[in-house]
Amino acid sequence: MKTSMWMVACMAAVGFPVHAADAGLPPGPLAPALQIEIVLAQQELDYEIPATGQAVSAGVGGLLGMWIGNSIDKSNVEKGESRIGAIRDLLVDYPANARLEAELRAKLPVAGLSPAPRITVCTTPGGVIPMLPVGCSAEPADGVLVITPTLSMDSKFENLTVRLDAQRINRTLRSNGKPKVKLVDAFLYKYRFPIEHAPDNEPEQNAQLWTQLGDGALPAMLDFGIVQVTDMVVYDFSSEGRAERLIPKRGSTAFGGKSFDGQQVRVGDHWVWTRMGKSYGHALHGYYPVSATARPMPASTPVQADAATAAPAESGGEQAPEPASAPAADTAGGTP
Repeated sequence: MKTSMWMVACMAAVGFPVHAADAGLPPGPLAPALQIEIVLAQQELDYEIPATGQAVSAGVGGLLGMWIGNSIDKSNVEKGESRIGAIRDLLVDYPANARLEAELRAKLPVAGLSPAPRITVCTTPGGVIPMLPVGCSAEPADGVLVITPTLSMDSKFENLTVRLDAQRINRTLRSNGKPKVKLVDAFLYKYRFPIEHAPDNEPEQNAQLWTQLGDGALPAMLDFGIVQVTDMVVYDFSSEGRAERLIPKRGSTAFGGKSFDGQQVRVGDHWVWTRMGKSYGHALHGYYPVSATARPMPASTPVQADAATAAPAESGGEQAPEPASAPAADTAGGTP
């Protein structure tokens, strides 16, 4: 498969191992003119392949386990692609990459991250997301922040997700001219729209719930999710976010009659943010439960691509118009 071949090539080019150091964050911005590389690696809504094949392969072992695991993965991909087609059709004209780039360009120039970042945007061959955070260049550099957005549907069709992986790397060149990457910090931001469904629903039934929403609802969700997930990044590097990040988080959060992983950080009328401990990514998660027969999404105001380049350095970008909208700068109010 083309995806697998590109991932293998990417890993070979970077080389193993990739080390992560617990360096911690500096008290001020990461750098006055931080080098930020945004990798737009996606052209359509992604389908998250379940790890069933990998589990079987590990359990059986050897070439037989690998063969069985690959067969299961291939079947899962074929089933998922057949189910997600109608959902992708509802988003065929949605400018996902332009929305993401505009929001990031407008919001990233803030004091907690970098007052005047140097932002580069690139794509990957074939719209495939690389496994390792190489960035947009092979040029040696220290402290590069590589941001990779993804839009996806999980394998059971229970969650629509807007995700940002942000990794701070040091990049050097090997003697053969290929890049070598050392991972310094990793941060994860996920904004999910879990759809209400019967507990015994099959994935096909859940997929139909998304198509019942119509062609206007899904773009509105993604607009809202992109605004919120980029707000998460800015909040995470604000003085408030940095202080809150240091407090260990355990347990779950009750919201809207459901339980979500992580401890509550922020809450609005229809959404909640939680944090998932101090491990990988210091992960922030957002949840906005939806129903196939629910109210329409609140209208968000994504930054337009042409306006993003003119945004002032201290701007936090547009905010989702919820009464308790998440903060996008150090001046935001306290954590509820």
